[in-house]
Amino acid sequence: MLRRGQRGHIFARVLFFLSGMGLLIWGLLNREPRSSGGGESITVDTPARYSPLGHGGIKFRGPNAQARLASALGTSDTVEPHDYLLSVLREQKTVLADVPSKIDADSLEGKLKALFNAEGGDPVWWSSDQQAAAQAVKDAGASYVLLHRETVPSVDRDSSVLSRLYH
Repeated sequence: MLRRGQRGHIFARVLFFLSGMGLLIWGLLNREPRSSGGGESITVDTPARYSPLGHGGIKFRGPNAQARLASALGTSDTVEPHDYLLSVLREQKTVLADVPSKIDADSLEGKLKALFNAEGGDPVWWSSDQQAAAQAVKDAGASYVLLHRETVPSVDRDSSVLSRLYH
């Protein structure tokens, strides 16, 4: 058993350690952008379409989840699928995509169909009924769905089928 004086030293050491960790975490969260060493500061221009929440937050703003999705899909970049993925998708009759116009794949022309309408998705995607969503994909005649990865932070994490699809 520790004597009374030794307990005080242990308490002071733990308190000192915890205060040091708190200062370290506070410093990491509030640090300024690094400079190039020549006295010049480097500034990073963030496009106006992104929110200041950073990498993990909602990047596209809107009054509701559908508006955020429509904004994210409208500003997403054009992508070219990997060769292996293209070889698999060429054999399909129909491929659903969140933004078919932003997929650069000449070999899939005519096969790509829109997964969502322009307003940010049909009601089946915003419900929690996975069977209805699966039936919608089946009715479209698709076996594959292509989604833009940069849209993920703008989709809420909830019980909707759309959320499960993106996350």
